Amino acid sequence: MPVYIGTVQWQQKMENLPDEFHVLGDSAYPLTRHLLVPYRDNGHLDQLQKKFNKCHSSTRVDVERAIGLLKCKFRRLKYLDMLMELEIPVMISACCVLHNFILQRESDTEPEVDTFDDIGMDASEAVGDGQARPEAEEKRRAIALEL
Repeated sequence: MPVYIGTVQWQQKMENLPDEFHVLGDSAYPLTRHLLVPYRDNGHLDQLQKKFNKCHSSTRVDVERAIGLLKCKFRRLKYLDMLMELEIPVMISACCVLHNFILQRESDTEPEVDTFDDIGMDASEAVGDGQARPEAEEKRRAIALEL
């Protein structure tokens, strides 16, 4: 059973994040102060919003690929018991430490294997900000202005 960011427990945890921190979400989630989603593309996005969506999507792709590579290397990550919330971060952290240890010991002659096609989401698929609070809109716009 997957743990969704939309659950009450995760929403409460995210609300405790400092203001300068946030989680990137896809268009299935609503925009909140600590959960940044792409702008909805209704055909009227300005250049700033398009740039934000492109940066958001490329960052999410990088994260998804990193997680995918970890899952390929450590198959146990595919079968985590999602009901054991306290154990999940420990297992993922351990796999990251082991992965970094392996990278330090690996030879540079092994070819890198790309196990993914393009995972990204086109910015035109972004539909998740229907009922955003004003402070969440302001934060997303401030970040977009810094890009």
